[in-house]
Amino acid sequence: MTGTQKIVLELTLLLAGAVSMWLLAWPRVVEARDDRVEVECRNRLNFLATAQELHFARTDRYEAEIENLEPPSLSDLRCPSNEAPYLVRSDQVSYHIICPGEESHGAVHDGTVSWKR
Repeated sequence: MTGTQKIVLELTLLLAGAVSMWLLAWPRVVEARDDRVEVECRNRLNFLATAQELHFARTDRYEAEIENLEPPSLSDLRCPSNEAPYLVRSDQVSYHIICPGEESHGAVHDGTVSWKR
């Protein structure tokens, strides 16, 4: 085997090793991304719940429309996995905020989260 052939063989083995490591790590990369998205969505759900509580403290009722909560930019909040707006239900004395995702990240009902901490 010539020197050039050895170098080509070593580079091929090195590349194959790198590809193998990447293929083994890929599921963990996807899982980490999914975890980050879930955490971010739940943070947004909590943020909306806090806005509901502040609104109730000022007006003595919960709001059914995100647009009527403060700050106005809350209506721009979307689930990071699908960019759909959060679903808010309220009868003025209680509220329910739901993640709109196909694989929902959870909900908040009157300040109580649906997921385990």
